[in-house]
Amino acid sequence: MSKIPTKISEKIFNKHVLPNLNLAKRGFVSKIPVFKIFNYILKKLYTGVTWKSLTLDNEDNKYVAYQAIYYHFRKWSNSKSFKNMFDNIVKENNGKYDLSVIHLDGTQTIAKKGGSKTAYGRKKYKTTNALFMTDKNGLPISLCKLNSGNHNDAFKLKITMKSAFKDLKNLGLSLKNSFFNADKAFDVKDLRKLCFNRNIIPNIKHNIRNKKEKRGRNRIFNEEIYKTRFNIERTFAWMDKFKSIVFRYEIKDKYWYSFNIIAMFLINIKSLI
Repeated sequence: MSKIPTKISEKIFNKHVLPNLNLAKRGFVSKIPVFKIFNYILKKLYTGVTWKSLTLDNEDNKYVAYQAIYYHFRKWSNSKSFKNMFDNIVKENNGKYDLSVIHLDGTQTIAKKGGSKTAYGRKKYKTTNALFMTDKNGLPISLCKLNSGNHNDAFKLKITMKSAFKDLKNLGLSLKNSFFNADKAFDVKDLRKLCFNRNIIPNIKHNIRNKKEKRGRNRIFNEEIYKTRFNIERTFAWMDKFKSIVFRYEIKDKYWYSFNIIAMFLINIKSLI
């Protein structure tokens, strides 16, 4: 993939971002364009600096303070504007995804200041666990519900994936006859059953810690398709470009969720637009 954008043009903003933002219909109006405010949020996402250290352009310094940028970020996070923005880019580019294989994997992110959905887990710091889904080529299509780091990847997996499959269906993505690629951490009976009920083929590596299975037909497992899981690892490398999500500093999980959603949006913008 060529360079992932760290800011977007006004044309792309007006088409793919602005219709999803919650904007006040009366009262104070910002003296700088809304697309500039959005790009300052992207600057914060990319550089990882604190809001207070966010540098503004010379012509904007006299009109806006960093508090105004942070205010808009919180407002759009609370109103799920960023989530709607990402969902619509996925919906609009439905036919461009390769859904023959769906990858699922999780990440453990260190939460420097603690906060909601954090706990001591496999690392010496408090962490947050997030599950991501991508298409065959590693384009992100879903960020599942966040969990605290003291839970493994399979914690309440049936509920989480049931909700994720429903969201993808609402976006018009058909996963029928797709291979569902996941590592042995997701070798859970409920997940396999969930996939079969939706005509999705679970291609999940067997976990030797599980009990010996009962007699019956052998599990479906394609080693060559499983090797394509490298693509979702590459997606995580793309997202690591944005320093605000390498470590979590947000106390409220919905703000850190928003940063991840914006990063996923930018990856899709570069690949599809």
